Amino acid sequence: MNSDKSLKKIIYLSCTPVSSIVGNKIDPWWFKSKGFEVEYWNVTKINYTEKALDTYFGGSPDYKFTFPNEIVIRNRIELEEKMSMVGTNSIIVILDFWQTKDLWIYALLKKYNLEYYLSPRTNAILYYPKKNIKGLFTSIVKSIHRGDLYSKVKESIFRYLYKYTNNYKKPSYVFVCGNKGKEQWINTQAKIYVNVPSPDILWKKKERLIKDNYCVYIDDGVTYSPDMALIDGESDNLTTTNIEKYKSNISKIFDIIEFTNKLKVIIAASGKIKYSENNIYSGKDVYYHKTNELIQNSSLVIGHCSSGILQVVVSKKPMILLLDETFIPEKNENIIIAGEALNIKPIWSSEFKYFKLESIGIDIKKYEIIVKDYLCSENCEVDYREIIFNCLTNHTTD
Repeated sequence: MNSDKSLKKIIYLSCTPVSSIVGNKIDPWWFKSKGFEVEYWNVTKINYTEKALDTYFGGSPDYKFTFPNEIVIRNRIELEEKMSMVGTNSIIVILDFWQTKDLWIYALLKKYNLEYYLSPRTNAILYYPKKNIKGLFTSIVKSIHRGDLYSKVKESIFRYLYKYTNNYKKPSYVFVCGNKGKEQWINTQAKIYVNVPSPDILWKKKERLIKDNYCVYIDDGVTYSPDMALIDGESDNLTTTNIEKYKSNISKIFDIIEFTNKLKVIIAASGKIKYSENNIYSGKDVYYHKTNELIQNSSLVIGHCSSGILQVVVSKKPMILLLDETFIPEKNENIIIAGEALNIKPIWSSEFKYFKLESIGIDIKKYEIIVKDYLCSENCEVDYREIIFNCLTNHTTD
């Protein structure tokens, strides 16, 4: 990093709120400790109201990530002024690529000839229908139900313009995961695609946090979903239409698991919401920011469609995916899509019955294919930050 043409500064840019979950994965503080100057350009106020942003982070005081040297940018003029002053020894990191409202940013990057890269992202296997007629129909129906079909059509037009015109700057690097990572991000038209182990996964084995055998329930914010606040800024943040009914349903399932299989049920929470001692899980032990460690050493995992279930695939654990009659339609649809990807048939909570743990099958072959294709193709225990760091330190500016 001593060459006059070497990169010395990393500028993180995001038009959507950055949670502690995302921030800890991109880990700007680590790059700062390695000698880079680090800034964060917070562009969220251009797209979202103060109320929406406050609601997004309202579930827990620790949910908002703290960056080194945050700069709040309130309009497009301010952003263009900042871009016009970026030096040649800097590179920008786009944290939320393909945001429909933000295609103009890539036009500015083109105008000022600024280099940028895309940080590793969760692969789409759990969240999008298969690319066939049924999958297309499912996507259209979901868009009509959400009332965003127009915006989806507009997004498709923007993607077409990005791909087939020379009006927008293309990334210098895209960091991808698995054998199919490049295929999923090929439309970015990056100069270089670099494969890294998924930052969503804990690849090295950790010591047990709990001595006894246990079942993990992956909490994914049913009673407080930050993303809901970004839809219209007025959402009540729920993905359930009846909290008490959901609470009753999940409590009965916990009782069945503990009674039938002698497994203590514990809650793995991401930190989107901070629960009180008298929480919706009937006083069950709640562990924050330890989801992957808990899954690694568990006997059984229960979840819906959180990205946390990818750790289940890597750790090859038996898993139950739960649908619930109180969930909003989109949530149940996403659970079904996740089940198709993982070859797991979801169960309606109202139909949950007594079972033996041994009866829960694991499609090991399917899991191994998913890992290779979408999470890590080789050298999985290599620190993905080191791979990015090596790319940046070996990169020379024009």
